[in-house]
Amino acid sequence: MKAELVVPSEVAREMLGLREMINEIGTALEMPMVMRIDNQAAIRHLEGEISSLKAKHIDVRVKFVCDFARRRIVIV
Repeated sequence: MKAELVVPSEVAREMLGLREMINEIGTALEMPMVMRIDNQAAIRHLEGEISSLKAKHIDVRVKFVCDFARRRIVIV
């Protein structure tokens, strides 16, 4: 389960960097950006539906992506 939650957080970081770079060159970017995930358990974690005691060490990464989704920067 770790990789399924770590990868979306890394992708969200990259998406944020790309968004800032595109904004710097003056190009409009359609918001929100879409992050496609095919793992239902990871989607439920990222949408805040489930939490696991075994996943406490990756909780910060999950909250990072959840914050992006809540602010409508990305759609999971």
